Amino acid sequence: MRSWRGPLAIPIVAALVIAACGGGGASTAPGQSATTASGAPAATSGGAAASAAAPSTLNVWVRQDTEALYQLLAKEYNKTHATQVVLTPIQQSDFVTKVSTAAATGTLPDVLSTDVAFVAGFVNAGVFVDTSGRINALPYGNALLSAWVKAASKDGAEYGVPAAIDVSTMYYNKDLFQRAGLNPDQPPTTWNEILQDAKTITALGGGVTGYYFAGQCGGCNGFDMLPMIWASGGENVPGASVSLNSPQASALMQFYHQMWAGGMIAPGAKTDTGASWVTAFETGKIGIAPYGGFALTEFKKDSSLHFGAFLIPGENGGTSSFAGGDVMGITKGAKNPGAAWDFIQWMLSNDVQLNVVAANGYLVDRTDLADNQYAQQDPLIALHYKAASIAQVPDTAYFNQLFTDPAGPWNALMQTAVFGGTIQGGLQTAQAAFNKITGK
Repeated sequence: MRSWRGPLAIPIVAALVIAACGGGGASTAPGQSATTASGAPAATSGGAAASAAAPSTLNVWVRQDTEALYQLLAKEYNKTHATQVVLTPIQQSDFVTKVSTAAATGTLPDVLSTDVAFVAGFVNAGVFVDTSGRINALPYGNALLSAWVKAASKDGAEYGVPAAIDVSTMYYNKDLFQRAGLNPDQPPTTWNEILQDAKTITALGGGVTGYYFAGQCGGCNGFDMLPMIWASGGENVPGASVSLNSPQASALMQFYHQMWAGGMIAPGAKTDTGASWVTAFETGKIGIAPYGGFALTEFKKDSSLHFGAFLIPGENGGTSSFAGGDVMGITKGAKNPGAAWDFIQWMLSNDVQLNVVAANGYLVDRTDLADNQYAQQDPLIALHYKAASIAQVPDTAYFNQLFTDPAGPWNALMQTAVFGGTIQGGLQTAQAAFNKITGK
């Protein structure tokens, strides 16, 4: 459930313009083919798959990063429904361009599941239909995770529901804590405690370092760093996502630079675009690193990796999290809108949320089901539900341009401030670029 791994460099509005000039889009991502839940090729016809859908077919586009869960859902749905779900997984790096092209050429699928950070841009571009009445009519409508619903809302209307959710948290290696003389059952609760623990762990030597992050993965760092600002009292500013001239942002850059300059962060972090983000911790030589719920199942595969997790702290306490994963909605021009809503409400039902989603290690989309048997049996799962209850999404339609673009201002800030040590100048330059992008 990696939410921010791939760079998306084309703004939504620009992609719509390009699409309008460039003709129709393909129905599947480059290198991908639409499949039924069983994996057999779908009966589609090139770029017109969505528009040529038969009444018994429900075309659903999903991100490749969250495809595994949707394959499980589609398989179960297709067992008991005449209408068959046909999934099209799209690579993260192609997602914005492909959806924008489809919106401009009338070839959108019936259902679209998009990265929650990009849903505001798609709502503004008119990709989704208003589903407020249908959501409010659900007996559990008020229990849908609010941060995700809010991200897909505009002017009081709701255009999507949470799906394949994820949240950001911190992870730590319990064995390294114990070797360093730290309490493996007491993770840090402030930035200074993180710094001191990282320093103590780094002193073990032998290639061990106290902290890690993917320094050139802008989306990864938005996912993990923005909650550190929010937990410290920094605002989630509409349109700009965060005020980079704030004392909280300045303190965060100082904190990261201090760890980098002190040799507490593994050297590979500076050039890591996300490719080694997870595997770095799996080496057993990283003390603390920010990830999310997606890492839980991955790390559990290695019985020799003894780890814990904790909520992302603010500078002097407090906690926050980034509401990641997906939002799902019905697209404008959907050829099978009735079946689209049937699939969505089926996905959100008690039985599916518990026996398909939670049973396979994923987080449910409803607060009233968070205290399920799996969370009761595993404190780490319960921790991620707690993170979901406090999670936020940057209030912007420009997340792609601001944070995820590898050539964007957030990535540049990491290099200038964290690795270069030019903090105030880096923040001012990044804020000016933010303002130019958002028109503020």
